[in-house]
Amino acid sequence: MYSPRRGSFTYVVNHPDAIKRVLLTNHRNYTKGVGTDQIAILLGRGIMTSEGALWQRQRRMLQPAFHRRIIDRFGSLIGGVTAGYAERWLALARSGEPINITEAASELTLDINLSAIFGTDLAVIRERFGANPFSIVHTDSNRDLKFDYRIRSLAASCGSSSRGAARTRGSRHFDFFGMALAARTKETGET
Repeated sequence: MYSPRRGSFTYVVNHPDAIKRVLLTNHRNYTKGVGTDQIAILLGRGIMTSEGALWQRQRRMLQPAFHRRIIDRFGSLIGGVTAGYAERWLALARSGEPINITEAASELTLDINLSAIFGTDLAVIRERFGANPFSIVHTDSNRDLKFDYRIRSLAASCGSSSRGAARTRGSRHFDFFGMALAARTKETGET
C-alpha cells in the first residue's frame, strides 16, 4: 500500500515463510524503513535503529534477552496492556465514539514496546512527563527546534530514571533495558 504521508510503500508480511525470509534467511536485503531516523533521535543507534555490522554486534550481545523463555515471560505483559486497550476501545464503541484505528494501534504498539523496554521505570517516566511522553514520536509531525528540545528532555529523563536508585542498588528489573545494561560481548566483556 502506498502511503502519501510518508511518500513510500508499506508492506505487511504475515505468512511464516515470508517472515522467516525477511527476518532470517534474506535479512540483508531489507532495511528498517521509514521512521527509524525519527526514533533514532530519541533512542540513538541501538539495536532498534541500527543496521549492518553495528546491529549484528549488538544483537549478539543481547541474544540471551531474546531466548524463548524470556520472550514467553513478556506474554503476560503484552496481554495485560492489550486487555486494557480492548476495554477502553469497547467502552468507546458502546458509547458510539469513533476510534481511529491507525492511531489506536500505534499507541498500543508503542505502549507494549515501552513497557517491555522500561518495565517499572516507565511509570516513573510517565509521572515525570504525564501520560505517554513518547507519543510525540508518532503524533508530532513537526521536526523543529521545539520537537528537538522535547526529545532531548525526554531522553535525559529516561537516562536519569534508568540510572536511578533501584538500578544502581543492583535491584533486578525484568525489562529489556535491564538486560541491555547487563549485556557484555563474549570476546572482550565490553558493555
